[in-house]
Amino acid sequence: MKKLSYSYVKDLQRYPTKAIQFGEGSFLRAFVDWQIQQMNKRGLFQGGVTIVQSLPRGRVGQLAGQDFLFTVMLEGMQNGKAVQSHEIISSVNNGINPYEDYDAYLQLAHDDNIRFIFSNTTEAGIVYREGDASALKSKFINF
Repeated sequence: MKKLSYSYVKDLQRYPTKAIQFGEGSFLRAFVDWQIQQMNKRGLFQGGVTIVQSLPRGRVGQLAGQDFLFTVMLEGMQNGKAVQSHEIISSVNNGINPYEDYDAYLQLAHDDNIRFIFSNTTEAGIVYREGDASALKSKFINF
């Protein structure tokens, strides 16, 4: 099976990044990123997402390997009938692994286009490290 790629799927619209998403798990991708895609299709948002990997063993590298494209499959009931659908999601523009590129992560605080921040990071993914305080000034000024 071929990996998803813009070289294979050429009719997907791309938009500038307007949202930062902390976490790259299935829930956020199938919930937040899918909803952003639906808003984009209706001309209501016209923005993309930058994902920030929340754990060192995250999925940003895997997603990058398929141009941050992924498929959401929906199953449920609509008007009393069982329905199934699948859609390639293109609302994620890129991802940052802050464990490998901390400077790129800090640069997000300077992006004037950012309008929303989404997070589904549990307390297991949040850790205080004394040296992290140096980044707070940039966050307070820009967010």
